[in-house]
Amino acid sequence: MNLNSKQMKVVKACAAIIALMLIFPPFEYVRGRYVESAGYSLFMSAPHDGITAQIAIVTLLVQWVGVLIIGALLVLVFKDASE
Repeated sequence: MNLNSKQMKVVKACAAIIALMLIFPPFEYVRGRYVESAGYSLFMSAPHDGITAQIAIVTLLVQWVGVLIIGALLVLVFKDASE
């Protein structure tokens, strides 16, 4: 599949956004059955409020899927775009 320049820009932008989401993932506090958002933080420095935070994997995966869907739609939109 040959991509034109606009499509390549979309692919590179999506890759950069996904990389940034990996570097600054969402965190959550889990207390028994109660889950509370802890915000976003650098990958190796989870937020500390006296409680251990963990990466919100499901939230992160949903965000990645959203970026991939939007990116795929944009690649299709720019399919016939001239250089």
